[in-house]
Amino acid sequence: LAQDKAYTVDVNVHGIIPTGNKPSGVNTFESVYGAGDHLGAGIGADVTYNLWRGNNCKTHVDLIAQADYSYLFASGQTRTLGVYNHRSGSLFAAGQYQLIIQALSPATAPAANILTKVVECHTR
Repeated sequence: LAQDKAYTVDVNVHGIIPTGNKPSGVNTFESVYGAGDHLGAGIGADVTYNLWRGNNCKTHVDLIAQADYSYLFASGQTRTLGVYNHRSGSLFAAGQYQLIIQALSPATAPAANILTKVVECHTR
């Protein structure tokens, strides 16, 4: 964008495409790589300022500043939700690892089997 003997200023824009795997919520610490099924956009800037340059122009000291901003658009993600305790007004510690009873069912099941849902995630 701008360049001189002492400084360089560059601006960039980038896009994020939904790559990688989509978690199923079956394993406790399931690895997620890529953008997690999110689409995004971003902008950035790079500024380089020369503080000192040697006589032979092979040695120099530069001050480099870089800034990037990325925004991920809303997307559905598989998450295991917590159990809210209405009496104490807080999340039940390790509630998703407890056995719970489903309505109209005589059997018990781990809470995570019922609490793992696809939720809409919005970035802040």
